[in-house]
Amino acid sequence: MIDLKVGMKGRMRLLLSLSLGVLLMSCDGSLMFQSERSAIAEKACAELRAADFQSLQRLRIVNTARESLGKGVFLGEDKEIRRYLRWETCEQFILQDEGYLSETNRREKAFGLLKRNAESEGNKFIQSTLWVTRISSWHVS
Repeated sequence: MIDLKVGMKGRMRLLLSLSLGVLLMSCDGSLMFQSERSAIAEKACAELRAADFQSLQRLRIVNTARESLGKGVFLGEDKEIRRYLRWETCEQFILQDEGYLSETNRREKAFGLLKRNAESEGNKFIQSTLWVTRISSWHVS
């Protein structure tokens, strides 16, 4: 027969054990080490970069990785996934790190500025090169 006469210390231990068990069961993967989480995201992104997948396959890879991390399902469009791959913020996107969207926007904007600058400087270089070429083609007798 079970002894129901449990002292105060026994009740506290039982309550603590039950609370800890409930806490661990409700965490749903959030106790996973950061290195394990990063490895899952890196693996998914490497797989996405490795082959030319169809959009459904990319969505499946992203959602499988997020599911194993205990994150929510991605319901967006394939072009978003390709955008995160292009700007190398795929891992942050999979992990749903804070600021992954703003970092992607920042990188895209910086590239746009660099591209406009390069085009502007490139046009100046071409114009100056053409001018020097014209002058050098003039022969003074």
